Amino acid sequence: MKNRLPLIITETAAIVLVLVAIIISFAAGDYENTQITGEDREITSGYLIDETHYTYNSLPVHVSAKKGTSVSVKTMLPADIGDDWSISFLALYSKCEVFSGGKLIGSYGSKLPLDFGRMVGNIRVIIPIPKDLAGSQIELVITPYYSVSMDISPIKIGPTGEIKYNILKANVVRIIMISILVTLIFTAAVILINQFFEKSYGNVRLFGNFILLVIFVTCWLYCSCDLPQLHTNANEAVSLISFLSLSCFTVPFAGFCEQMFQRRQRLFFLLQIAGWCIPILNVLLFVTNIADPMDILFLTHAYMIIVVILSVAFAFLEPQKTPETRFFLVGIVLLLIAAVGGFICYFIAPSKGYDGIWFGFGFIAFIASLFLLILSKQVSLIKERQNLDAYKHLAYSNVITGLSNRTAFDEAFASMQNRLNIGEPVTIYLAELFNHKSLVEKYGHQAGDNALRLFGQNLEKAFRNTGTCYHFGGDEFAVVIESTMVDVRKLKASFEELCSRTDFMFDAKLFSTIGYSTLPFETDPSFKDKLIDRATEALREEERRLKAIHGLNA
Repeated sequence: MKNRLPLIITETAAIVLVLVAIIISFAAGDYENTQITGEDREITSGYLIDETHYTYNSLPVHVSAKKGTSVSVKTMLPADIGDDWSISFLALYSKCEVFSGGKLIGSYGSKLPLDFGRMVGNIRVIIPIPKDLAGSQIELVITPYYSVSMDISPIKIGPTGEIKYNILKANVVRIIMISILVTLIFTAAVILINQFFEKSYGNVRLFGNFILLVIFVTCWLYCSCDLPQLHTNANEAVSLISFLSLSCFTVPFAGFCEQMFQRRQRLFFLLQIAGWCIPILNVLLFVTNIADPMDILFLTHAYMIIVVILSVAFAFLEPQKTPETRFFLVGIVLLLIAAVGGFICYFIAPSKGYDGIWFGFGFIAFIASLFLLILSKQVSLIKERQNLDAYKHLAYSNVITGLSNRTAFDEAFASMQNRLNIGEPVTIYLAELFNHKSLVEKYGHQAGDNALRLFGQNLEKAFRNTGTCYHFGGDEFAVVIESTMVDVRKLKASFEELCSRTDFMFDAKLFSTIGYSTLPFETDPSFKDKLIDRATEALREEERRLKAIHGLNA
């Protein structure tokens, strides 16, 4: 897709609105104290739930609560309550009030701190209990803000200072899942950054969508449990992050599919635009106090189902099942299994958090499959680049010496104006292996090739880190030095000294001849020819000098 502006605008608007809403939610609240700071133990006495008696062992009790309708839970506190004790219980998007003897002793969600929205969250409520209430009856009145299925779990009581360990232990599986996802994020980010350094952009969008997907899933997993209460009371903001992350993470998956299914790019492109509209709608309705993300959760679920069904259908319809397609299908199947298990757990025991664990394992399996998929595509891209590099090397290198050839020489001059300013010095050396023809006639082409290789090696040693060496063919060589202030005579002498010490292994009289020319760079097309002509004159003069010294013929 060439025109990606609508997607970029929608995506940017969604992310900005989500971040602004979250920041405002954190900043605008005067939050009730729900931060976890102590250990708890379950109250094992009986419970009256809406005047029906339940034993401790029969809890949790599943209740289909209706919006605005209260559920009453009564139980007896233990006879021994120490200093600085509290009761704790789970609340599922509900207002909670605790009474003793008809007197309100604590509440949560009855006075929302924000001027908009009612995202009180699925959290653990902590309410202090005075010592003088030991052995008395308490009543917990739960009034849900939405029509939900919830569990009435045992109320817990205990001293402060020890609960963090218990909460961490209870969430150890989720912590492991989050750690795995964070590791995947950093690994993919390192690969993505490396691609930019290597200027290889083939899988950049694929990696970008993968990283965004994993970030949203990680945020949802973390904020949909009571781990955030270890360090914050901002339950509305945490709950908002959870819902907005849930509404966002299918969109980068649609972007992933756009890269996967080339023939269906336009469809998944449009699905991404539609997907980013959902978090935008969530934020706008929430801040205007028209509806909460919970009220329009069905839109998020519908979008997920549509994208997943289409992706699976197109994966099966692919005419050729590549390894990437197989990784994709395996991941989708594992995710669907986990989704079914998660939904079952949510409706059977919504307050236990088992749905999050199911979804978490499913997402990890799915994301791992996607990661293997993009690694497979990355390996394929690397192989393609290696093949292209090999072909390029063959096209721009001399077969005998491995030095750059005449084609590379011409292209270097053609692109020189992109690297040099007018007036910067450019030096060219032209070198030949004098009497090479006689060597070939006497000892054959293999001997001549060996001599050329040694000659080329001397050229590279003498001009290492200062210029680029070329082998035009036969016994013709060149070196180009760009924009570098060097001692051209010293370099020439260094090369000649190397050749004088080189054993060419045959008794043919071989000598190096080299001439050079330096001119200030200009963009005139004749610049290269002018530079070569002057270097050629110097080379011929050197040949005439060698002939006179050694009494040789050309």
